[in-house]
Amino acid sequence: MEVSQITAQTQEHMSDSIMSSYWNKVNSNQETMRKVENAILGTADVVDPATGDQKRIENSSNYYWIDNRGVIAGTNSDSVPGLDFRRLTQLP
Repeated sequence: MEVSQITAQTQEHMSDSIMSSYWNKVNSNQETMRKVENAILGTADVVDPATGDQKRIENSSNYYWIDNRGVIAGTNSDSVPGLDFRRLTQLP
């Protein structure tokens, strides 16, 4: 009975390890493809820290901002383009 239980636990641990490795590879591949797509398309992925919304935008600025109406503005300096704008976080 104990041997059977140990065998079952070992198989479960191995299965968990294999699945974890698989999903890590899938996530890594997705991240690589996201970066390749952005490089090819000239885009950048940004996140609005206030809402958690992620957007893909044209990569033509160093800093990106969004206002309360959803208007996105890009600047080359870290200066807010208007009173209602908040900075978007650019994904690496």
